[in-house]
Amino acid sequence: MSDATDKGSEQPTPYELEPTEPPAVVPAAAIPPKAEKKQRPLSDAGLLDDFDEDADFDKDPEVERVIKGPKAAKEEAAKPPEAIFVKPGLGEPQSIALVAAGVLLGAAIAASVRADGRWYAAAISTVYEALIHTLTGVGAIAVAAHLTEKRIGSLPLAGARMLLAVSVFSLIFYLNIPIPGRTDEVLIACGAYIAVVWGLFRLPAEPVFYVGAVHAGLWLVVWLGGVLQAWASVPVPKPA
Repeated sequence: MSDATDKGSEQPTPYELEPTEPPAVVPAAAIPPKAEKKQRPLSDAGLLDDFDEDADFDKDPEVERVIKGPKAAKEEAAKPPEAIFVKPGLGEPQSIALVAAGVLLGAAIAASVRADGRWYAAAISTVYEALIHTLTGVGAIAVAAHLTEKRIGSLPLAGARMLLAVSVFSLIFYLNIPIPGRTDEVLIACGAYIAVVWGLFRLPAEPVFYVGAVHAGLWLVVWLGGVLQAWASVPVPKPA
């Protein structure tokens, strides 16, 4: 009786289970080592060195396509990139302005040494004139950019570079070069100004000429205004 009960209690399996084989163990020597990623040294060139320095990164082609439509975006992309007059590079505006401030301080000291009257008035006048002619120099850059059909670019960078050029001019102008007359200081100062403008802005001869000519014209206007003001302030002698 117990045998029949035991046989009846056995449940048939729905399918046969095959014995599982253990996974094959691969020797560690057979696994090829991962190729090490070669890191780029920090001294290598930057990410933007291969791009054109006049390229405009302010526009996104995908955004332009959505806003203007496919046809207008395609026509916009076909246009050549707009040239920039004030090219980036050769230092940030802050660093160039610090160098210019040091040169301008030397110019103020040189002017105070050569002054016949109040030395502090000569130093303050030198700094004031340099700041004024820095603004007129930025105006000359704007005019030269318009004449050459280029976009101006960064105004802070243009102002810092022009401040350095004007400061170099002022320093050489107020130096006491042991040559009779004042012609040598003026000519050397003008040559140094042209060299700084050409070196920092990296311009051909024609745009440098535009900048120098317009800046000289604006300087003459400011100087003439001071002369007229001094003339108007001279007291008229009263008749006896």
